[in-house]
Amino acid sequence: MTMLAHLAALASTLATLGPAGAFVASSTRPRGVSSALAATATTEEPVLTLYRDTNGWCPFCERVWIGLEKKGIPYDEKLINLQDKPQWYLDIVPTTLVPAIEWHDENWDAQKPGSGELVWESKDILEQLDARFAATPLRSADEEVAEVVEVLNASVGFVYGARNGTADDKGARFAAALDALDAVLSASGGPFVRGAELSAADLALAPTLERFGEQLKVLKPEFPALDAGRPAIARWSEAMDLEPAYTRRVKGDAYSWTAVTSSFLRIFANASDAETAAKIAKADKAAAALLAESRACLLYTSDAADDTPCVDLGGRRI
Repeated sequence: MTMLAHLAALASTLATLGPAGAFVASSTRPRGVSSALAATATTEEPVLTLYRDTNGWCPFCERVWIGLEKKGIPYDEKLINLQDKPQWYLDIVPTTLVPAIEWHDENWDAQKPGSGELVWESKDILEQLDARFAATPLRSADEEVAEVVEVLNASVGFVYGARNGTADDKGARFAAALDALDAVLSASGGPFVRGAELSAADLALAPTLERFGEQLKVLKPEFPALDAGRPAIARWSEAMDLEPAYTRRVKGDAYSWTAVTSSFLRIFANASDAETAAKIAKADKAAAALLAESRACLLYTSDAADDTPCVDLGGRRI
């Protein structure tokens, strides 16, 4: 299954994921911000509405989200519950998937979703953003970078796959894909995929490396860190962590990605399998430990806390 098929399956399955497997990220990560705060850090009137998933899991939504933040486009936001999509959303978006944007054009009526021009599919959205806000180009119409695509394709099956003969092959493929990506980043002059400036290729890469960088620590701790022995990927990660368009609202945190690991296992693996069940229990235990650690950090009030490696639920050191 290709990366697109894997991620489409994720979006589709989340729509039917029951409460036992659900995780409401907005209560633990800075993603479910109200629409009143969604128009980036500007006081300008929003020019569009972004429709995205409530949990902030959808990697395609993240691409558009980072793009909007990078370009400084004032936008409103409506969160779509993938477990119970509202009928009005199903009526206005032919694919019924997220993300989508609605332009606040001359036909737009805030009380009538779908009255403005609608665009869906993340690539089409980014291309429109580039066309209308060209001052900060994301090069969304450029040909895809093969090495980025391979990292995305190789990741899902390996991360959530079982420990069997094919797992070794998948792990080797993922490692080789990371090595090839490191070479591309090095050759580009970096720190980003296409050189000094953030592009759509980085927007595609960030959601995958972010979540799997945390989830592999639980699911496959024997697999080296994604940037281990890969200095260009390490440099890319550092650059992304300095990019406000990514860190201000879009980036998740160690606790949240660990906490949702069990839900992802229920989607991509056989939850009734003993090995998978053990992984689910392990992931939930790891998430509980991180939560306890973050709560303990909140108790520090002296200067001694400066030497304590604590992380709060927003991914920031206290």
